[in-house]
Amino acid sequence: MTLTARHYENAFESFLINSELPFIPLSQTKKAIIHGNQLKSFDFIIHLPAGEALMVDIKGRKLNQKRFLNGLPGQNWVTRDDVNSMERWQNIFGSGHIPLFIFSYWIFDLDTSYQPNSDLYCCDNRYYWFVAIYVSEYKAFMKNRSPQWNTVDLPAKKFRLLAKPLNKLLLEHKYI
Repeated sequence: MTLTARHYENAFESFLINSELPFIPLSQTKKAIIHGNQLKSFDFIIHLPAGEALMVDIKGRKLNQKRFLNGLPGQNWVTRDDVNSMERWQNIFGSGHIPLFIFSYWIFDLDTSYQPNSDLYCCDNRYYWFVAIYVSEYKAFMKNRSPQWNTVDLPAKKFRLLAKPLNKLLLEHKYI
């Protein structure tokens, strides 16, 4: 398999399949048009046992082993359009749909002697750390990152406080 930007989404989809979580992958090839305006799509809908659904937008990032071992997530920037689109999708689908960013951190330099823990997922001989944050919490504390690129991010301390390993979030929703 060739390493493309899509490998982050592929790894996450593999995680969903292997975890036997019911999900729907969404196509990124066509844009939705709502009331005459294009709306950025997200990547997956994951169905939860209580009837809720997670609307997941995957954000792929590289992370080195040292930061991972110290529990330090890497970059967490998104575009302002990512935030606004996820909010609009929630308004369209309703309160039972929860918008979520999942940062798929590829630990690109993981030492082969390291014994992965349950927070890491291996796909195609690469290790990923899935870290989730609710879009509502992200929006509440986001700061401008680049006006030129219209990107925002969270201060590192705030991100560490609000973001959770995906397994922990799924436990909170009584899924695993």
